[in-house]
Amino acid sequence: MNKEYFIYLAHYNHWANNKLYQTCGELSLEEIAKERPAFFKSILGTLNHLFVANKIWLDRFSGQLPNFKRLDLVLFNDFLSLKNACYEQDDCILKFMEKYQDKDFSQKFNYKNMAGESKEIILGYAITHFFNHQTHHRGQIHNMLMDTPIQPPELDQIYFYFER
Repeated sequence: MNKEYFIYLAHYNHWANNKLYQTCGELSLEEIAKERPAFFKSILGTLNHLFVANKIWLDRFSGQLPNFKRLDLVLFNDFLSLKNACYEQDDCILKFMEKYQDKDFSQKFNYKNMAGESKEIILGYAITHFFNHQTHHRGQIHNMLMDTPIQPPELDQIYFYFER
C-alpha cells in the first residue's frame, strides 16, 4: 500500500463517478428516483448513500465525528445538485489522498462506527474499504441502469487505465 496507488484509486473513483453521472444525467428525474429492487431503493437513493458514506469516512479520516446517523439519507432530491456535490467531494478525496505519505498507510487508525463503537484498523485497509465500497455501489447503480432505456457505462478499472 502506497501513496501512488491510493492516488490512482482516487483518480479512478473520479473517472468512474463522472461516467456514471453523465449516464444517469441522460435519464429523467422520474427514472432516476424510480423505486427499484435495491438496498437504497433507487438510483438517486444509492447515489445519495455514496455521498453520505464518503462524507462519513472523510470525517473519520480527518479525526472528526461524522454528523450523519443514518446511511440512507437523501440529502439531494435534485440530481444536478447531487452531481455537483459529488464532483466537489471527488476533488476533496484526491486532495485528501495527496496529504499522506507511504508510511501512513501502515499505521493504526481508530474511529467510531455508526453504532458508536470504537474500532481500530490499519489505515491502508480502511482506505481500501473506502474505495471498494464506492465500486460496490456503482455496480448496483450499473445494474439498475440495465432496467432503463440508457446503456450503462463501462466502469471497469482496466478501461480507466487504458484511457489515461
